[in-house]
This record gives sequence, structure tokens and C-alpha cells, in this order.
Amino acid sequence: MKIKEIKIKEKGIVAYTDFSAIYLSKFLRGDDYEVARIHELSHIWLQHQIRSEIFKEKNKNINHEVLNIALDCEIAIHIYTDEEDAVINKPRTMLVGGIDKKFTAKLKSKHAEEIYFELLKNKTNAKNFDKHIFKDNGKRGKSEKKKNIKDIISKAKQEAKKENDKLKKQKTEKILKKQISDFKPPKPSLSSEIDSVFGRNKIRRERSYRRPSRTEHNNDLIYKGMISKKKIPKLTVYVDRSGSFCSDKTVQSTSNLKKIIQKYRGKIKQDAIYFNNVLFSIDTGVGSGGTNYNAVIRHIADNNSELSVIITDNDGAKREDNVAKKIELKKIIIIPIGCARTDLSQKYNIKEVTIWSNFQKETETETDTDTETDTEDTDTDTDTDTETDTEDTDTDTEDTEIILII
Repeated sequence: MKIKEIKIKEKGIVAYTDFSAIYLSKFLRGDDYEVARIHELSHIWLQHQIRSEIFKEKNKNINHEVLNIALDCEIAIHIYTDEEDAVINKPRTMLVGGIDKKFTAKLKSKHAEEIYFELLKNKTNAKNFDKHIFKDNGKRGKSEKKKNIKDIISKAKQEAKKENDKLKKQKTEKILKKQISDFKPPKPSLSSEIDSVFGRNKIRRERSYRRPSRTEHNNDLIYKGMISKKKIPKLTVYVDRSGSFCSDKTVQSTSNLKKIIQKYRGKIKQDAIYFNNVLFSIDTGVGSGGTNYNAVIRHIADNNSELSVIITDNDGAKREDNVAKKIELKKIIIIPIGCARTDLSQKYNIKEVTIWSNFQKETETETDTDTETDTEDTDTDTDTDTETDTEDTDTDTEDTEIILII
């Protein structure tokens, strides 16, 4: 029989049952919820309503609070597992005051009807976290009055075991869904990859008369000192212009790339070099021919760019081992257009990225300002008097130079 479960919106009430349904606070979470649920279901499985009414008919002047404690003691003795008992004893729990196994360990009786008299004799002041609402079911027949308590408890234990097994299975399935063997993590975004290269300014040291040396002295000559300048990183982009790579794909990829570059105040030179079977600088406007990836890879090997981006679809690629060794230390990423994976990335073990959909959302809320303005070089001279001979550092701020080879 399926027992209805109803959420309680009122604060201060944890759980209760009217023996036809169970009522649980909407504020119960996790282990607290699970233990409270089993507790209220156990009242129904153990037939506490019928047994309480029979008990009241046999005994007059019943103390209802003590009887409720006796019913909870029976649940703690026969139904609670060690895990559920531990939940009730947590430092912070909504089930505070619940009857646990430690309390029942002092009892000699095992059934609610016997526990009642033992509690009454010991004048217990124990409390419980729930309440029970008994309904008047009218007169009972002889069969109802002769309840075999041992059989009732045995069946209740079986129901509790089924419920716990069901709950464990649900938890296991939930964990397994997060640990699927064929789970593939999402590809990193191009934005994050570019950030990793250009996000931090690299410094290069060079000699200059702008800061004369303070360690080399000569009355007649001035020697160059050392200054620090921001290194100008290069981004090289290669765009497929073979027969399979239409102009729409080119527009889609390059327009999104420019949005990324704007945040670095970079310049994109429109001296484009496209590639199919060969590298070429003039766009014919029509895609044609095959795709010579090795020409691109050889160009990357000879180029001194900090980051190379290849925008292409999935054409076949052949690996050249001698060229592959030259690009092992190169930072290269591929943007696959119109496909999930490229043969080129698998042959040369090159990382693939998505076209930064998250960045597009960010740029919609931002205002583009001064995207084509060149920032002037600025020199920061810091004079520091120290006892040791040190060379002053002069920092020049320069724009990131980005070369687009398409």
C-alpha cells in the first residue's frame, strides 16, 4: 500500500502522522529528511494507531505523552539502523530530542505496551520530535483486538529494509550518473586559451641609453643601462580556404575572433594569406582545391608566434614526424568548424577549442570603447637610492601586435 507524503509549510513542526498519511516539514534536508520519513512510516507499519486504541480500552487513565514516547522507543529498538541513530545524535539536526538507541538500551521491555509501564514507573521526562494524531475508527472486531505484536514488528522490519534498500539504490544510481565511463569533458573555450597566453604581460630586458648604466663608470663615456619593456606577443591565425570551407564559415570564425582580440587592444592586419593546397595571400572569393595541412604546420614550425590558431573543418591529414617534433613546444589550438573533431588534431595531438559562446554573452553587455585607438608608449622612470649598485627598470607599455595569416 502506497502511503501519501505531504509537505508541512508551518515552521516549528518537524513531522507527524495521522496513520493514513505522513507529514514532513519542507525544511527537512538530506539525512534528517530520510530518518524523519522512516520514523513516520514505521508508526504505520507497526500499526501503532490500532494497538494504542486497544491498549487504551484495556487500561484506564492513560498518559498520552508517555504512550507516545513508548511508541517511539519501539521504533528505535526494532527499526533504526546505526546510521539513522547517528543522524538523531548529530550536533545540529532538526530531529533534536528524538529517542535513540542509547535511551532504549536502559529498557528491559521491547514492545510499546510493556515499555509504557516501565517509563511510567521510572517517571521519564523524555521528549520526541514528532506527534501522533489518532483517529476514531469505531468499534473493532475480535480479530483486531488479538494482534500478534511479534508478527507486526517482523513485517515492519521487512518494510523498513525494503525502503532503505530502495533509498541506497537511488543514491548509487545518482552517483553513477556522475561517473559515466564515456563522459567527455567539454572543450576549453578559445577565450580562455588566448587569456592563458596574452593574459599576463611578458617582460623583456634590453640595453638602452634612456637609462645610463650606474655600474659602469667612465668620465668620457656613457654606457647603456638595462630597461624592461613589455614583450609584444604575436597571434597567428590560419583559416581554411579549401573547397569544403565555404565563405560563410570564414565569416563566422574570423568575426568572433576579432571580438576576443578587442579586449587586448590588438591590431589585426588585413594582409590575409589563405590556404588550401598551398599558402596564398590573395583571396579568390571561392573555395577550391584540397587542404595541405602540412604546409601550415611547417609554417608554424618556422614562425615565432606565441600562439597559432587554425580554423578549419575536418579534412584528412597526414602526419610528418620530423615536422611534428619541431612544433612540440609551440602553442597551437584548432577551432573545428562544422565538425566535432578534426583529423589534424588527432594526428598531431593539438588541442581543440569551442568558439567561446560564453564570451559572446559577456560582450553583449559590454560597451566597446577605443577599439581602434593606439595607446602611446609610456616610460616609467623610478629613481631609487640604494646602497648596492642596481640598474633601474624602465617599463614601456606597448600594444599587443597580432598578425592575422588567413
